[in-house]
Amino acid sequence: MITTACSGEIKYKMFAKNQSLTIEGFTQNLDRTVYLLRGFGRRFRDLGISDGTLLLCARDIAPKDGDLVIRMCGEEPTLCIYRPHSKEAFEGLKPVLNDGKEVDAVVVCSFNFYQ
Repeated sequence: MITTACSGEIKYKMFAKNQSLTIEGFTQNLDRTVYLLRGFGRRFRDLGISDGTLLLCARDIAPKDGDLVIRMCGEEPTLCIYRPHSKEAFEGLKPVLNDGKEVDAVVVCSFNFYQ
């Protein structure tokens, strides 16, 4: 099962034979522009993101209001909600980022695998 953390539809193909996943639009990207992070914690559980969720992140996408984004604090990634016009530091327990210059990547989608 794949759940998405973004508003758009994700077109993908899963291949059981070699256990791979191809996501349309991401097959031509360089290794340095797209990466996976493993989610942890429970702050974003209402969005389907918790311990073990894989987050597909893209550095070459400009964030839009409400996007989930990654902010690097040193070498530590932090998942935030991007709110360019907000002066609040949090929405509930979720950290808010309002400076687009601090966005390392936009979360394109999330993957939860169930057996």
